[in-house]
Amino acid sequence: MEEAEKARLEGLLNEAMVGIYLKAQAECGYNAAPFHARLNTQGALGTARYILQPGNPPGDVIEFYGLGRPDLLVEVFALRKDFQPLFTDREREEAVRRLKLLGYIR
Repeated sequence: MEEAEKARLEGLLNEAMVGIYLKAQAECGYNAAPFHARLNTQGALGTARYILQPGNPPGDVIEFYGLGRPDLLVEVFALRKDFQPLFTDREREEAVRRLKLLGYIR
C-alpha cells in the first residue's frame, strides 16, 4: 500500500475511533477515558493494535458490547473492508475470535 493511501486510511480510522469515544459518551453515558487517552498518545492505529493484541480484550471491549453497542468495538472496525489493509492477518484473526466469543458473529 502506498504511503499516501495508508495516511488517508489512518485518518479515516482516527475519525472512526474518535467517533467510538464520542458515541459511547453521548449515546451510552459511558466515559471511556482510558480509550480516549490512548488515542491521544498512540493514535488510532496504535490504539487499535494495542486492543487487538492476542488474549483477553481490554475492559472497554466488554463494556461496549455490554452496552448493546457492538458497533463501537474496534474489532468491528478492523474487519471493515476499507480498514482491513491497515491490520495484519493476526490482528484480524483476533478480532474475529473475540467477536465470535461475544456472539456477534458465528
